[in-house]
Amino acid sequence: MNENNENGLELPNTEKNSDTANVKSEVKEEPPVPWPERIKKLASWFTVEPCLILYFLAQIISNIAIEQLNQEKACRTYLHYNETICTDIIKNLKNDNRTHELRTEISLAVTNVNTYLVLLQKCTPGILLPFIGAWSDRTGNRKVLIMMPLIGESISYSGLFFTTYYFVEWPLWLTALIESLPTALSGGFSILLLGVFSYIADVTTAEARTFRMGILSIILPLCSIFGQSISGTLLNAVGYYGVFTIALALNSLSLIYTYIKIYDIRNEAMEGTFIAKLISFFNPYNIWDTISLVIVIPLQQRIRVILLLCAFVFITGPIEGTGGNAYQYYTHRYLMSTVEISMFRTYSTLVPTVGTIVAITVFSKYLKMHDSLLGIIGTGCKIVSYVVYGLAPTKQWFFAGPAFEIFGNVGVTAVKSIGTKVVDPDKVGTLISLLEITDALQASAVIPLFNEIFVNTINTLPGAIYFLASILTLPAFIIFGILYFLQKKQERDVVENPAEKEKHAYDNDVTAL
Repeated sequence: MNENNENGLELPNTEKNSDTANVKSEVKEEPPVPWPERIKKLASWFTVEPCLILYFLAQIISNIAIEQLNQEKACRTYLHYNETICTDIIKNLKNDNRTHELRTEISLAVTNVNTYLVLLQKCTPGILLPFIGAWSDRTGNRKVLIMMPLIGESISYSGLFFTTYYFVEWPLWLTALIESLPTALSGGFSILLLGVFSYIADVTTAEARTFRMGILSIILPLCSIFGQSISGTLLNAVGYYGVFTIALALNSLSLIYTYIKIYDIRNEAMEGTFIAKLISFFNPYNIWDTISLVIVIPLQQRIRVILLLCAFVFITGPIEGTGGNAYQYYTHRYLMSTVEISMFRTYSTLVPTVGTIVAITVFSKYLKMHDSLLGIIGTGCKIVSYVVYGLAPTKQWFFAGPAFEIFGNVGVTAVKSIGTKVVDPDKVGTLISLLEITDALQASAVIPLFNEIFVNTINTLPGAIYFLASILTLPAFIIFGILYFLQKKQERDVVENPAEKEKHAYDNDVTAL
């Protein structure tokens, strides 16, 4: 009931309202989600990532074993020295003038064989990419793109068992062919990445896709660091057979997982005869659909895309060229053991990974640096580090090189990030494919060039390949400077739409990892 105050006015009964308010104020507390459920929910996010991790780990762990196997094969089968001499050279047990001469002969033999095989290993995926990418887009078949490289790697690891067993009977060139041919014909890492990224795009929203790509950009360097840190010790502990068994097991697990757990969201069968399917697969229009990106787009976009492609070539070319001769350089100039090479590769991967994280989080997100400025920093670090690697007189100085390369990986990240903002959203996939094709084709020209220079300067100036790498990276540094100038000019131009002007001023986050 209502009550009257002393002035005779009727007051509302607040007791009931107070009770109602108390009831309404009660908040329903949901019970906490158990940890098993949280883990299960987190695991449901990951579909194709485990297969990529297993494949990548197998490659990293086996790399140093394959490189040492090639050196031993060169000594035993190509140069025909006995086992005692070859063991002294490979294990660095002697360091006299004669041993130094023999080590030079081995390095030259391995380099010469690799020069020919790189054409097979790099060109084949580059030729397949535009055809198989268009076919996959039409049919929605992503699973095949992932399984093909896994099958090729399994064949390669199996072949390495035989070439190890028939150590003296099978020559160096056959060993290198067994390692490279199955990988090349199955597409290798380029086709696998194309399948993985296409599958993620099919099964996720745009928001979730960013998260998934970010996870991959963190996981792969971590796998590389882990694999490289144990590869040298693992080789000494279990030998060639043990390393190749582990690599084959990891790769087979990846293949089985992909076959059982990965399903195509959209799978449209191609109609017609086998010949008609082949003609459709190798349709020249597939190539035009890719290269038209730099022809039919507006002039301003075209200029930036061409500059980005050139920058990409000048960044990745020296990386491929020096990487192809790195093992020979380590063992010939600094007499590194497999464990020391493993330690150096771990360290030289870890430092730039940390630098990339700092660049993305601090330079880009907080300091609002434009991507082109990040590219200038990244290529500048690369140029300086190449000079340090080339001039380092001792092993200790050489180990200082990665410190100068701390932001060296940012250059490639900046290229892809700028590219995603230059082209239309529906052309981003085409741009990434074009970058992959460019990378595969330029490596087939750059690696033989670096190999030839290394062969001719190994006794006079072994660091010449790093000086060449520094010179070739300089144009990328200049290109990023031009892109930065164009961006600043665009910001100064009067834009009628304020929202568009704001976009030009602050659209500088690194989005493509």
